[in-house]
Amino acid sequence: RAVAIKRSGLDAGETPRAEREALAAARLSHPAIVGLYEAGHDDEAWWLVSELVHGRTLGQLEREGALSDLDVVRIGVDLCTALEHAHARGVVHRDVKPGNVMVADDGATKLTDFGIAHLADSGALTRTGDVVGTIAYMAPEQAEGRSRDAGPAADVYALGVILYEMLTGRMPYPVTG
Repeated sequence: RAVAIKRSGLDAGETPRAEREALAAARLSHPAIVGLYEAGHDDEAWWLVSELVHGRTLGQLEREGALSDLDVVRIGVDLCTALEHAHARGVVHRDVKPGNVMVADDGATKLTDFGIAHLADSGALTRTGDVVGTIAYMAPEQAEGRSRDAGPAADVYALGVILYEMLTGRMPYPVTG
């Protein structure tokens, strides 16, 4: 079968994000989440082998004006069920944004990139004061550097920002800097 392969170099002394992504993805099996088939590493890198999605990101589709309001609502419902599934299994994505949502050519929605996910029963990937995610879609607690406080509500907040942006063509809060 055709697959996507993601290679992530090993950083000395740090838990690689690819390892975290593999651990998160291994807990998940949902039609609106990109499926992980295999993960492993050698002395130089982690390798993630996942479902290959032929399509475009939600961000690309928005820039092209290719989404109707009905499309946005359908994608929003799919993402709600994907996040509900992840949260029920102790996985908080922490970087829900249009670039991490694929819309397949057949219309299927796929949430991708769990590289900075938080796993409820594991150690912290970040330290207090670290800011992880994409600022325009961050919940206030993430933007303030309280990433450990960024639970499922932070993903729901990001989804709300995405839906607002997709339906109105603008961000609810302008990002400056």
